[in-house]
Amino acid sequence: MKLIAGHVDRQHEAMKRGNREAYIYPPPDDGREWMLLDDAAVLFGVTPSTLSDRTRKENWTRTSHHGVKVWLLKEEVTEMLRFLKRREQWYKRRRPKNWIPEVGDLTGMEEEQIRRVFLTSCQAAAYLGISVHRVEELARSGKLPVYVTKGMGRGRRYWFSMTNLRNHKEDEERLKRRAAWEKGKATLRQGIAASEVYRSQHRAKVYKGVPHGWITIREMAERLNISYGCAYRLRRRGRILSEQFTGNWEKRRPWFVHEDSVEEYRATEHYQKTQRQGKAAALSVIGKGESAAPALGVTLTKSLPAELSFGYTREELSFGYSRDNMPPSSLTIEW
Repeated sequence: MKLIAGHVDRQHEAMKRGNREAYIYPPPDDGREWMLLDDAAVLFGVTPSTLSDRTRKENWTRTSHHGVKVWLLKEEVTEMLRFLKRREQWYKRRRPKNWIPEVGDLTGMEEEQIRRVFLTSCQAAAYLGISVHRVEELARSGKLPVYVTKGMGRGRRYWFSMTNLRNHKEDEERLKRRAAWEKGKATLRQGIAASEVYRSQHRAKVYKGVPHGWITIREMAERLNISYGCAYRLRRRGRILSEQFTGNWEKRRPWFVHEDSVEEYRATEHYQKTQRQGKAAALSVIGKGESAAPALGVTLTKSLPAELSFGYTREELSFGYSRDNMPPSSLTIEW
């Protein structure tokens, strides 16, 4: 049966077209910005189905209703667009796989003539405000054009053109990285200064109910110039008079030591002996040995080798000993 154009029910056809269009629910009203999946697909340059599969795989925040348009969180869409832009910029900046840096050869020129035209590595470092090692690293990586003399082997010298240095110094990417680096350094300096001010203004924690003359283990470690762990072991072994005054039994209660006990331990032979051994071990690590001991006021009780021996003699450290037949250490510490 043929339908004549005049007999077509126009209202019925309009209704069918409206049903074919996907219904759009309003976005969630949670204070965040949302974007339709179709609009995001146009920004990414892909089809809506491809972007929908990608959002499911990466677990993006999205609305899911059967037969209706999908809403995506605008913050995640813009973050992915920024990531793709940065990746594209990195792809453009990276070197090919078999890339060889362009190096100019100045072997035939005289050094006086070269100095009138080019700058040395030290001069280039001073101009860029970086170290000489960094300048040579930029030259080897190809980020800074370089001219060499005496070939590329040992004894070569790097020479840099003022034009290339100026272009590298005024590069936008370098200026951004430099600004971020300087900001980080300034933040670090501010943090160090703030911590010093905080330490000067805020003393150690004051506990209530502690009698006069008792200090914490951390203060004891600072007075004796030892670590916190060493101070805690001295308390546990009974070398320092200690007591607990505050705190709950359910939690870790702080320990306190008496100031007189700390001063008595400072005058003992054990403390003096451990301090001498620590200084001697430090001298052995830096390679000065016995020659630097008198200059720093260290009295070695025995001959110490140039390397760190931890109290063992050269015979004990020689080959031929195992864990079973190792003789006892010659370093005896009285506890």
